[in-house]
Amino acid sequence: MKKLLKTYFIFVLVIFTAGLYLHFNEDPNWAFVNEKGSWVLKKDSETFFIRGAVMHHKISRPELFEKIGGNAVRVQADLELISEAYDNGLYSFVNLPIMYQRDGMDWSCESQVEAQEKKIIEVVKKLKGHPGVMMWSLGNEHGIIPSNDYKYDSNTWKSLDRISRSVKSIDPSHPIGFCVGGSDSEKLSEIAEDCGNLDFIGINTYGGLKEALSEAKSVWKKPIVCTEWGIKGWWGQGWQAHWLVIEETTSFEKSKLIEERCRELEDGKDLCVGGFAFYWGDRAEQSTTWWGLLHDNLSTDSVGSLASVWNGVYADRSPLKLDRPVIKDLNGIALKEGELYATTWDAPEDFRARERPTLALDEGRVYEASVFLDGVDHETILNWEIREGTGVMVYSNSKDEIRLLEDLILTQEGSRITFKAPKDTGVYRLYVFAKKGDDHIAYANEVFTAGRLAHEDRERLSEPYETNPPVLLPCD
Repeated sequence: MKKLLKTYFIFVLVIFTAGLYLHFNEDPNWAFVNEKGSWVLKKDSETFFIRGAVMHHKISRPELFEKIGGNAVRVQADLELISEAYDNGLYSFVNLPIMYQRDGMDWSCESQVEAQEKKIIEVVKKLKGHPGVMMWSLGNEHGIIPSNDYKYDSNTWKSLDRISRSVKSIDPSHPIGFCVGGSDSEKLSEIAEDCGNLDFIGINTYGGLKEALSEAKSVWKKPIVCTEWGIKGWWGQGWQAHWLVIEETTSFEKSKLIEERCRELEDGKDLCVGGFAFYWGDRAEQSTTWWGLLHDNLSTDSVGSLASVWNGVYADRSPLKLDRPVIKDLNGIALKEGELYATTWDAPEDFRARERPTLALDEGRVYEASVFLDGVDHETILNWEIREGTGVMVYSNSKDEIRLLEDLILTQEGSRITFKAPKDTGVYRLYVFAKKGDDHIAYANEVFTAGRLAHEDRERLSEPYETNPPVLLPCD
């Protein structure tokens, strides 16, 4: 019997060791293949449909992401990030470090293009031998410049194609492309004409996936990767609405939309080779909670939505349904949405019409707030906070902080609080968080103003945003 057990353990050890060897010594070849009129991504000879998430500069809870059915991440060109993802069974869509016209890059300047090409080649040479690399991206949304009066350089696409050709000459095993915002057919037509060396195009879309991908496919005949998808973006009212505070849906409402769009992606295998949900982690942009599928590294109900579509393993638990807070005066009368909070500003009539009425509170006055919760019990912990309403965001460089206002929550009893409105005139959010167990969190928030906003307040709220035409670097 002892001999039999010894033989068994030796057998298990050999199998385990062989698995580790194959894992750490694999060198997969990635390629697109057209099968019956539709593009598929192949890892060696195996079809690989991307079930990914955008993580950028930090790998957050990779073991959970792999467990729920995820297989890929979109990250910066960093060896540690790629290795951490790979060690947890995840392959990397690598964002190569490239400059943008919005940051001063002059794509008509030969010396600047050469410098970018040299830098990219050095990075690719360093990383291409790692088995966790899946494909390369030459940047994100080159054609978007946060200024209404400035168009992207028409030489951008030809220069990017030149760099992609150089990358393919030293690394034919990993596809290369870049990402564009939306599915603008005119822009995609330009790229299709100027970028013969691209293997794929990445589409970032926050609306209906089928519509956006179908429009892209009508113009772009090569493979498509849905490089960002998720809930509706806060810019849905137009880029110039960035200084407004847009009403945010609750974490439960977001989870339903994430499930719907994830299924749409799974059903669209004839349109793309998969995609990356946005955003796996915390990201402060308009609010502390707008994008994150995780919050404070805890799972929201959207994680369960992904697991249900991807047939992954996830805790069997009821969702946390948390309504937006209701703000009342101290007599218990709920406040009503007031005037458009920009009506004193000199905005055009058609623009003001798109702004949302908001709750107008008096600076420094005490109010009451409550929230309705479903799916909670005595173990659920509620936390409240008040933060500035807009945050600080420069395009593609979202900062990690939206200022927390201390000592404004006065009392808390169950699902009810009293709080003091900020003394400074401005736009704010009242957040409520419900935490249940070790790894389940829900959130909601309500927008309000303190005081009546005047024209100078609009200017102050607009300051953190970059909307002027870019200043290009001098060409040597």
